[in-house]
Amino acid sequence: MAFIDGDEFIFPKTNKKISEVVDEILSGNPNAAGLGINWQMFGSNGQDKADYSRGVLERFTRRAPKDFSSNGTVKSIVNPRAADYAAIAHFFFLFH
Repeated sequence: MAFIDGDEFIFPKTNKKISEVVDEILSGNPNAAGLGINWQMFGSNGQDKADYSRGVLERFTRRAPKDFSSNGTVKSIVNPRAADYAAIAHFFFLFH
């Protein structure tokens, strides 16, 4: 289960589906209950008005540098059977 906001997107760096990428990562560690994906923050792209004639992926193409402090935040993909509860969408407590 992925815990992301409506204005967030997950893009694998390959042509594989996100489910395939997650399965590959987690299959390497049978004790893993999920993974965290770092944010990549995008700003206004220099726009001062919203142009709804183009999609979000076309309008916002410039991201903050990789070392931008907010990019240290993660979003979670968690096996719900392994999660006890979520402190917030960025941090889960797992069953022992």
